[in-house]
Amino acid sequence: MHTRRPLFTLLGANAISMTGNVMALVAIPWFVLATTGSPAKTGLALAANVAPFVIASFFGGPLVDQLGPRRMSIISDLLSSATVAAIPLLHLTVGLRFWQLIALTFLGALFDAPGTIARGTLIPDTSKSAGWSLERASGLYAVIERGARLAGSPIAGVLVALVGPTNVLLLDAVTFLVSAALISSLAKPAVRPPAEKGTYLSDIAEAVRFIRRDPFLTAMVLSLMITNFLDMAGTVALPVVARRVYHDPIALGLLMGAMGGGSVLGALVFASRGDRHRRSAVYIWSFMLISIWYPVVATFPPLAIAIAAMFVAGLAAGPINPVIDTVMFERVPKRLRGRVLGAIGAFAWLAMPLGAVAGGWTISWVGLRLMLFGTGAIYLTSAIVLGRSRGIKQMDESVAATPAGASEAQL
Repeated sequence: MHTRRPLFTLLGANAISMTGNVMALVAIPWFVLATTGSPAKTGLALAANVAPFVIASFFGGPLVDQLGPRRMSIISDLLSSATVAAIPLLHLTVGLRFWQLIALTFLGALFDAPGTIARGTLIPDTSKSAGWSLERASGLYAVIERGARLAGSPIAGVLVALVGPTNVLLLDAVTFLVSAALISSLAKPAVRPPAEKGTYLSDIAEAVRFIRRDPFLTAMVLSLMITNFLDMAGTVALPVVARRVYHDPIALGLLMGAMGGGSVLGALVFASRGDRHRRSAVYIWSFMLISIWYPVVATFPPLAIAIAAMFVAGLAAGPINPVIDTVMFERVPKRLRGRVLGAIGAFAWLAMPLGAVAGGWTISWVGLRLMLFGTGAIYLTSAIVLGRSRGIKQMDESVAATPAGASEAQL
């Protein structure tokens, strides 16, 4: 008998946890600016909230496999709650030095990444329990995740204005506790997973070997590194476009909001109809359509046209993560999911700061218009070349991920 309760519980827990993450991205920089008045320290605090993801993905993935995703998600949320709560509590009591704030921010992000990985690895079992296809479950997971990110920023902004950043951080700590409580309500594993004998480094090496030996995973990692690099270059360009072309910071919010709203709708469409189309076609056409916004915005059109281009790009981006998740869950054995998903996430994120630096340098070197045209051309060419690779074509092959004798539940 199918039951949707575990899947909906997972979706709710992830939505709450992701909303808390986005609230922290708003509240922590504002807290630093309000308490120090230093933009440089504000930027450093923001970097401390983002940089640990690569490290935590590599080293947190094996923990997910060893402890089980249910337990790891709970531990991660509890530790994240404690570190976030410590910031306002120390500030209100004995005082908070800046290095302590940076340390707590870094630790909070470090603890959070394994929980994000763990909740993702619960999708196959909970979708099976609900009687849903992986495409549908992964699509809805992406819808709720993107929706939480889209709504979290304005919610946090309003709350900061109403009650102040200190109280928002306390509320943020509560969201992690709620997420932990929801995940703890999921059924415990019927069989305790056998202990792994490998070390962290050997587990990570095993994940890298598994990725390297699978043509699809290798091609996917390469495509994510390239497109994330280019996406971050484009992200750097958007504030410059808003300032130099439209002369209004509101334009930046509208452009980014259009892409975010489009991505939610795109993921929702994939959740309802994704299993009717070839995955490789959806994947490649999505990347090709994303490239549209670069040349359109490079013409410096009226704001409405630029917003429409960003919305189309977001619509195209929506199905990408659900497609990736669906194929990965089919190809990666359950015992390796945490470390493989963590390694893939680390590789993908590794290219992002490089893209940001390259984007800013390229704008200074060749100018905004040429940078946008060039980035769009590279984006489109990369999508076409990757679409012809053997690995991407394997997305349409259904592969049984769980080997014989390894079918026991591990929630």
